[in-house]
Amino acid sequence: MKIAVGTESKLKLRAVSASLKLLGINGEVIGHNSKSLVPNAPVGYEEMTLGALNRAKEALRKVNESQIGIGIENGLLQVVETSEWFDLPVICVLTKDGDKFFSIGAGYNVPQWMIDRIFNEHTELGFIIQELDKDAEKDPINYFTKGLLRREEILTQALICALSNIVNKERYFKV
Repeated sequence: MKIAVGTESKLKLRAVSASLKLLGINGEVIGHNSKSLVPNAPVGYEEMTLGALNRAKEALRKVNESQIGIGIENGLLQVVETSEWFDLPVICVLTKDGDKFFSIGAGYNVPQWMIDRIFNEHTELGFIIQELDKDAEKDPINYFTKGLLRREEILTQALICALSNIVNKERYFKV
């Protein structure tokens, strides 16, 4: 089975491969540089969901003979009650048959001074992290937790949640 992923990011492709392995899915993971058609730093669930959906659609359309398309879009979400900002991923899984499944990964707090830089300088959180710590590999959660968590792990968990809709369909849909 061919699985098209709307990115060429090695980190994201490793996360997809890891989630497939854990779920027992045999598949060839093929990355495609798909466009999100949302801002580089999407804000809110609407932009993140749309970005993930757009990436999954384009990958599924462009990768010949793919049965599944996956889009991954990280973005920023502000909790209105506390004014705190969080970075989190949204995953979209599309099947050739037209099924569509979403999941949301773990989010982590982003300090206000970084949020200000993102909006004022039109930059991305990963670039700020890379400036602060070259070893963090543009991985904010790795930076904030001093290596206890990695973005790849968060993405793998979120991918398992979305792909479980396919693998464990009987648990999601009343038959």
